[in-house]
Amino acid sequence: SRLASRLALWGRRLVGEALTQARRVASEHQFLGALLHQADPAAWKAATEALFAQLTGNHSRRMNALGLTS
Repeated sequence: SRLASRLALWGRRLVGEALTQARRVASEHQFLGALLHQADPAAWKAATEALFAQLTGNHSRRMNALGLTS
């Protein structure tokens, strides 16, 4: 249980840091919106948020499959 707690904490910190860096890069380089096929800045922001929500959801499912809290 102690190891599981530490692994869960590490997993949360890892995905949190990755999402923070991805948001920073996305905001500094708005041309990346073209990768999401969104020319309109509002649509690009919504698509970016949806992508990050999907990444977070996938991370939670993987953590749960390992028996770790996400």
